[in-house]
Amino acid sequence: VNTGVTTPQICAPIANFHVTVRTVCPNYVVTFSDSSSNAHPTQWNWSVPGGTFQNGTTASDSMPKVSYAAAGTYAVSYTASTTGGNGTITKNSYITVLTNVATYNTPFEESFETATLPGSDWSVYNQTGTNWAISSAAAATGTKSTKLDNMVNSAGNVSVLESTSFDISSFITPKFSFKYAHKQKISTNNDKLQLYSSTDCGSTWVQRWSRNASTLANVTPASGTAFTPTQAQFLTYTVNINGVAGSNNVRF
Repeated sequence: VNTGVTTPQICAPIANFHVTVRTVCPNYVVTFSDSSSNAHPTQWNWSVPGGTFQNGTTASDSMPKVSYAAAGTYAVSYTASTTGGNGTITKNSYITVLTNVATYNTPFEESFETATLPGSDWSVYNQTGTNWAISSAAAATGTKSTKLDNMVNSAGNVSVLESTSFDISSFITPKFSFKYAHKQKISTNNDKLQLYSSTDCGSTWVQRWSRNASTLANVTPASGTAFTPTQAQFLTYTVNINGVAGSNNVRF
């Protein structure tokens, strides 16, 4: 007898996962979440070498919580399963645990004359488009600077230049000073420069300074040709960072 009723096929998941933050301090608790496709998993199996499950969660939980005691980079493997099968994924160097011992505890100055990007004192990363790079085309002092080429950048791109860590616990009135030069390509451009600080190895960030559009452009008028500033066009800006005063591990 043909009833015309078919039994739904149960598919195997295409495994994937994510976390809200991938760079943390030692012992920070990271929450892993499933983001598999093709089927909703009914079983989960996590492998977190170097990590320890926290808050009563285990390798078979859908959203385990994990901490890492030692600085380093860690791979994570995950298997998502249904009665129709399973899928496995491994992400190498997925979690980065930074040391909570600051690199510097005295005033720090960077002219980018000998710096490399990325390097021991600076990390760079972006979503798409161009990124921060060392340039010898212009400088506020010496012969080099770090440049973000927005003349050819992708609209909406976010490029990050992240410092190493500093112990400023002995500083009475800490300040962050920098020099920059910027000219708009067209007057409606909304380029933005922001300064953030983090006291938890980059897990969370607090904005300390921001300028965008015409308020960012310290050289006018806008121009459709590539801008190479003169030394005199670099202006100095000093930001009060009393919000992180007393910190023994701050990044910018």
